[in-house]
Amino acid sequence: MLIGIYKKNKKLPKKSKRKLIEAAKKRWQNPEYRKKQLKIFRSSEYREKQSELSKGRRHTEETKNKIGNAHRNKIVSEETKRKQSESHMGRTYIELFGIEGAKKRIKKQKKALKGIKKPPRTKEHTKKIGDVQRGKPKPLVSKALKGRNYISLFGIAGAKKKKKKISVGNKIRWQNIEYKEKRLKSMFNFYNIFPNKPEKKLNKRLNHMFPNEYKFVGDGTTFIGGKCPDFININGQKKIIEMNGNYWHGKERTGRTKKQEENQRIKHFAKYGFKTLIIWQNELKNIKQLKKKLIEFHNANI
Repeated sequence: MLIGIYKKNKKLPKKSKRKLIEAAKKRWQNPEYRKKQLKIFRSSEYREKQSELSKGRRHTEETKNKIGNAHRNKIVSEETKRKQSESHMGRTYIELFGIEGAKKRIKKQKKALKGIKKPPRTKEHTKKIGDVQRGKPKPLVSKALKGRNYISLFGIAGAKKKKKKISVGNKIRWQNIEYKEKRLKSMFNFYNIFPNKPEKKLNKRLNHMFPNEYKFVGDGTTFIGGKCPDFININGQKKIIEMNGNYWHGKERTGRTKKQEENQRIKHFAKYGFKTLIIWQNELKNIKQLKKKLIEFHNANI
C-alpha cells in the first residue's frame, strides 16, 4: 500500500505516484501475489495498523465524491451485506463517525427522506415477513437494542411520539374482547394468582352455606365480556358474587364512589344475563349481616 511507502503528511509527485500505481496493477495480475496480499489485508493485525495510521486523517470532499461515485450502483453480495451489518451492530453513529460525522449523517438521511411517505404495510406483506422469520433465531438487531431505552434510540421528542403511538395502539387492541381475554389469561397464568385472604374467607362461607353452588373463578378460569368474576354459580343459576377490596376498589385508586364501582360491575355482567352481588371487604366482619345478604341473593329469582 502507498501509505507504507512514504511518511505521513509527505506527498509524492504525480508522476511517481502514477508509476507506483501501474507497477502495483501488474503485480496484482499475478494470482499467487493477489492471494498472498488479500490474506494480509484481511488479517486483524493489518486492519489495526491501518486504523492507527488513518487516525486524525480526513478525506477531502473531492476524494469523498470519487469514493461515492465508485461505489454507486455497485452490486454487493448478501454475504458482504451480512458482514457489514454485523460489524456495525450495536454501535451508534457517534461511535462509527464521531459527533460531527454523526450529525452530518443524520442530516443527510433526513434530507434524502424528506417528502417521501412510507407506504402502509399490507396484511400480505406482514404475513410474508412472518413466514420468513418463523422458526429462525431472533435477529441480531435485538442484541444491538438490548438495554437501550427509547430516548437513546429516538431522542426525547422521538421517544414521546413512540410511546404515544404504542399507547394508542394498545388502547385500540384492548377494546377487542378476544384480545383482552387472551392477554388477561396469560397474565393470570404468569403471576400464578391465588385467592387472597378476603376471597378465601368468602369462599369458606359460601361452601358452608351453599355446598356445590359457587366456585371461585377469580384466578382467570372464566371471563365474561372481557372481565373476570370472583365467584360464579355452577348449579344452573346465572349468578355472580364479587369480592371488592376496600383499597383496590376504593375511590383513591379508581376515582369512583362505592355505588359507582358496584353499578359498573353489575351493569357489565347484566348485559350477559347475570345477576351480580357485590360484597365489600369490611362486610366480612359482620357475619350476621353477611349471611342475610347472601341468603337473599341466592334465593332471589333472576
